[in-house]
Amino acid sequence: MKKLTVLLMAALAVAGCSDSGDAPATVAEAKGPGQLVYESHCIVCHSNGINGAPIPGKPRMWAARIEQGEAVLIEHAINGYGLMPPKGGKTEMPDADVAAAVRYMVGQSLP
Repeated sequence: MKKLTVLLMAALAVAGCSDSGDAPATVAEAKGPGQLVYESHCIVCHSNGINGAPIPGKPRMWAARIEQGEAVLIEHAINGYGLMPPKGGKTEMPDADVAAAVRYMVGQSLP
């Protein structure tokens, strides 16, 4: 998480030096869709390890899952797996949002 914060701050600092007007107006706009979905839907279980949910940023918790491949992880998140209901119980969530959240959590959890 520290690495992401440092990178985000550096990106915002560089963007602030530009006259292009393309810099995000807020920090929230600088976040990617996966992070936004994670923070609005997935964080409750995944930040606390509820029912065995792997915590982003904990490579040991994710290693065996990551070895299964991205497609399997996304399929499990969309259709449910173990104690996790389909789409974490947010059945109205588009599959693309679920996939983005999975990619975000995996990206936070690589060694």
